[in-house]
Amino acid sequence: MLRHIQAIAFLTLLMAGSSTATPPRAAKVAGPDTRPESGNGLFKSYCASCHGLSGKGDGPAAAAMRMQPTDLTQLTRRAKGEFPAARLEKMLGGSDGITAHGGKQMPVWGPALSVAGVTDTRTAQRVRNLIAYIQSIQDKAR
Repeated sequence: MLRHIQAIAFLTLLMAGSSTATPPRAAKVAGPDTRPESGNGLFKSYCASCHGLSGKGDGPAAAAMRMQPTDLTQLTRRAKGEFPAARLEKMLGGSDGITAHGGKQMPVWGPALSVAGVTDTRTAQRVRNLIAYIQSIQDKAR
């Protein structure tokens, strides 16, 4: 019994001593990646299933689609040599009405690229990073 009382006293002192110590810090939780190189990861997460890892429209889900996914490596060539960044931004935001990506009321990519509680600025940065990655995979051959 004496040992039991001693153990309780020891634990009480230990706990009392910890209350005067510095308060515990909240764990740092990584937010959504907005580094420029995150475009590659975003592409792999959200685009590659249809467009393929290479962006050529040959992803694993492509066979199940009625229309072949766009070969994203040919966007600059198809736009007569100018990469269509503004059009991609509208497409990813759902404002251009491409049905495969969802309608204006419920675009597929907006919720996928944003995270609850994240500012629009950070979501916009993720979209820009994704667009920059797509620009980097453009076929250079003419």
